[in-house]
Amino acid sequence: MTSENYLRKIFPLLTRVLFFVGFLSLFTSFKSVIHPTGVSGNRLNSTPVDHYSAKSALAPTISIEVEELLFEVVTNNQAANTQTKMFTVSNTGDAPLNITSINLTGAFASQFSVTPNSQRTIASGSSLTFSVTYIPDLDNNDLGYQAAALEISSNAAGSPVLNIGLYGLKKSGLEGNSEPTLNNVVKTLGINVDVGWTILSNGTSPELLGDEVAVQTWQKVPGATSINIIPVARYSPAEQLPFGWYTNTNGQIDRNETGILDEDLLNAQRLYPPLKSGTTNFDPGNTEFGLYLFSNTFDRNNYTQDELNTDGVKHRARTYPVKDRQG
Repeated sequence: MTSENYLRKIFPLLTRVLFFVGFLSLFTSFKSVIHPTGVSGNRLNSTPVDHYSAKSALAPTISIEVEELLFEVVTNNQAANTQTKMFTVSNTGDAPLNITSINLTGAFASQFSVTPNSQRTIASGSSLTFSVTYIPDLDNNDLGYQAAALEISSNAAGSPVLNIGLYGLKKSGLEGNSEPTLNNVVKTLGINVDVGWTILSNGTSPELLGDEVAVQTWQKVPGATSINIIPVARYSPAEQLPFGWYTNTNGQIDRNETGILDEDLLNAQRLYPPLKSGTTNFDPGNTEFGLYLFSNTFDRNNYTQDELNTDGVKHRARTYPVKDRQG
């Protein structure tokens, strides 16, 4: 089966891990998302880097290094209650750049703050660093996805107003019922798909849900040198999570471990969980392959192919088309 733009989600019963591989993948005993590139699909970055510029003779040019910022906090004391991220605005033109206004807009604008927040002038060839802090109300109201925008107005030729998306994930705590729903996770990440439910867990029924498609194995796009499989979200028990790819030849499974997710609690309950060891790249050649994740809690491998999963839980992965925030 040739690969297409798919978002795969493998969803275990108690934990969740998402991987982005050109598709989003969530395993059934873990919430984990992997994103592989190299199969046809878009690369998902935690801080997308798109430069905006417009230049004319003796005019200021505004250049910004990010188009959105992602945040994640808890409202209790199990982890940080606020999070700050920074970005730089540069003047690559040949006249002074006047920042005339800096405004926070959107439904949850009050949950963010920005510094500096007043008029500034950036000389030609210079830069100015901004910091944005996510400081949601420390209560259980409006838990989950919270969006706002930072609007920067200037005298730049062709780009007088720039907008940076601000996307926060507000959680009541860590683990169990304090974990965010998958729906809120993909919204924060900017993956505009209907996962099929809005509650914390919806079981492992083989019935296709939301935008889910019946895809369980892939093949590398001709000409691609490798596949990049990026864990973009994880909400699972605090344990090491080995993951990788496998081939299935008439029932003979050949597993190839790619990486291991770190085991401490904070790294088991977050967006973009780090690796303890290994890599995010692999090359399956022209062979059809699936993905797997090993659960120490359940002492079993979870495969993207239903036929390989035992112990009564067959459908441990869901696959969705990859979409950006605009759909």
